[in-house]
Parts: sequence; C-alpha cells; structure tokens
Amino acid sequence: MKVTYKTGKFTVEAEGSSTEVFEQLASFDSVFGNCVNKANGSENIGFRHREVDGNHYYELYDKDTFHVLKFGKTKKDGSLFPRRKDADGNWLPDGGWAKFDPNAPNVKQAKSEPAKADGDMPF
Repeated sequence: MKVTYKTGKFTVEAEGSSTEVFEQLASFDSVFGNCVNKANGSENIGFRHREVDGNHYYELYDKDTFHVLKFGKTKKDGSLFPRRKDADGNWLPDGGWAKFDPNAPNVKQAKSEPAKADGDMPF
C-alpha cells in the first residue's frame, strides 16, 4: 500500500502494510502536525536543531515571537515527540509552546569570573 498524506504545508508518502503506513503517518504527524503556535496562532514556524556537547536538541520556533516547542527523543528508536509536560508530569499551557525566559529556574546560567581590578591587569 502507498499513501500520500498532506498536513498543513507538508506532504509525505508512506508505503507498507496498513499498520506500517499508520505508524509512519503517526510519527510524521506528531512532529510536523504541530506547525501552529498554540500560544498565538502563528504559522510562521521554523525548525531548529542544535548540538551541544554531543547532545542533540530539536525544536520548532515561532519566527515572529520566538516561542518554542521542544521535542524529546525516544531511547528505543530515536523518534521525536513534542514535550507537552513539565518535569513533574504536569501539562504545559499552550500545548507546550513557551516563550524563552532567561530568568526561568531551569535555565542554566554560565558562571563568569568576577572582573579583575585594574591593578591585576598584566599590562
């Protein structure tokens, strides 16, 4: 069986048995079916992938307001899924779409050394 599926701006083809096609479309839809910012309805969405210290981070972001929807990655097969709950298992508002807050408690701040006095300068 071969199926062409369209959601939003995207079209994908899936091929296999009915269960294989269903699984492929479900995987596609869980990532690419989230291309509307639920906080404000914006469809001006971009994709972001970063690698830091060997860790990969995946997120959708609103190009106008910089809201993000973060994705997790399963250990079993590496599939992506939208993060819709916080660390305590509580549902996040706006379907997980959040605006960056540098003062949020879960944001790690790099520790910087205090400025040196003029007398400590080597020149």
